[in-house]
Amino acid sequence: MKVQKFHHSCLLIEDGDTSVLIDPGVFSFGPNRISAESLPKIDAILITHKHADHCHPPTIKQLIERDNATVYCNADIASELVTQGINTQTIVVPEDIKLKEIAIASVAGEHEPLPVPIPQNNGFYINHRLLHPGDSHSFEQNLKNPPEILALPIAAPWGTVTRAIEIALALKPKHVIPIHDAIISNIFLPRLHEMCASVLNKAGIQFHPLQPGEILEL
Repeated sequence: MKVQKFHHSCLLIEDGDTSVLIDPGVFSFGPNRISAESLPKIDAILITHKHADHCHPPTIKQLIERDNATVYCNADIASELVTQGINTQTIVVPEDIKLKEIAIASVAGEHEPLPVPIPQNNGFYINHRLLHPGDSHSFEQNLKNPPEILALPIAAPWGTVTRAIEIALALKPKHVIPIHDAIISNIFLPRLHEMCASVLNKAGIQFHPLQPGEILEL
């Protein structure tokens, strides 16, 4: 399985000839970012919640038109996208989806508190190996088994790196890929990654701070 990270929380998962794109947001595909045309064929788009840093409708439309990609999302997102002419497959939690060579499971995980109303959020478990929780640090109690690969939000208005590390140490995945990091300046981000790596590597957890566009094969 190949995992490619773009800016912030966007991951491209490829297994065999099947490709799934998770949370294509404005920080990855907006102006002066990458273009949808540069992506391989996308079979499905998974969206954890409707915030713009995770859901960029123009990119989603492009991939539907180009690849006939199917969008899987919760009802909160679906009601927003339909007003923009985007049809989706609405999922519930929990729900299992089989997409050729990739198995997808929706996972409960509430969006963390903000000073404004929060949207409905859910995570996605890919091939029983990789978990992308969206904007949640409170998903671990909803897991039957700890993930082998955890896409871990490390910086947010609603969360701290300390809490993120606590979650990783409790779940003990083999691999952690940091996500939700676009709010950190390029000056400080390497230091934040070093902090995470120093703690997690000692616990036997491999920390992979992927650069935008970098691919990890696991």
